[in-house]
Amino acid sequence: MAARSHDDLFCLSLKGEHDHALERLVLDGQGEGAQGYRYYLNLLQSARPAPQTPRDDHAWTHWAQQLLQAFDAFQLLCAVRKGPWGVEGLNLRITAALRKVRLIEGDEQWYEGRPVLMTRNDYGLGLMNGDIGIALKLPESDGGAQVLRVAFPRNDGQGGVRFVLPSRLNDVETVYAMTVHKSQGSEFTHTALILPDALNPVLTKELIYTGITRAKRWFSLIEPRAGVFEEAVRRRVKRLSGLMLELDATPEEAD
Repeated sequence: MAARSHDDLFCLSLKGEHDHALERLVLDGQGEGAQGYRYYLNLLQSARPAPQTPRDDHAWTHWAQQLLQAFDAFQLLCAVRKGPWGVEGLNLRITAALRKVRLIEGDEQWYEGRPVLMTRNDYGLGLMNGDIGIALKLPESDGGAQVLRVAFPRNDGQGGVRFVLPSRLNDVETVYAMTVHKSQGSEFTHTALILPDALNPVLTKELIYTGITRAKRWFSLIEPRAGVFEEAVRRRVKRLSGLMLELDATPEEAD
């Protein structure tokens, strides 16, 4: 694993598409404090209320609050949606890695611990585009079987949580990876930005800046191919008729 590190900055250069250094970073984080997804999934099990806890006990809400906060400890950001370095491929890859080490269970679409992102406003449920929730098993009734419900923050300033049945959520996607665009307005304690392996029209210094500034404490840069970062930050974009048009790499300034 080729890597460079400072206290709050980590740079990882992957050796090909199947380099498992990516999974290690995403699951376990980096160094002493920068977490990965193992953190919130371990907490899901260790902080779970006792099985006999009544359904209306505040312990269930407190547990959900802890997990939503813990999930904010890490987020993987992507420049693109498609391909092995995009949101769609990486969500599948990370899901498989978590199943392999039994941090999540089952092969169904919905499972305990699944983080989901709202992709459209749902005013009936009081959920907005960009809201993140986590699927949790809760007792259906006192002493009864447990059912999956998705915990979302109420965004009421008081740490409230709303629980929604998965069957009521039509516009969600798994969010182990999200686009930089979707992350705007959010912050994560440890943010990792993975670049594509070749220049792309959306890959500009403005996008990279947005990704970096999502990190509150630690930032990790992941490059499938060395040099993409440097090439991207030399680019500029021009707004014309509402469209973002890529220009060639900015030439060096004359002396």
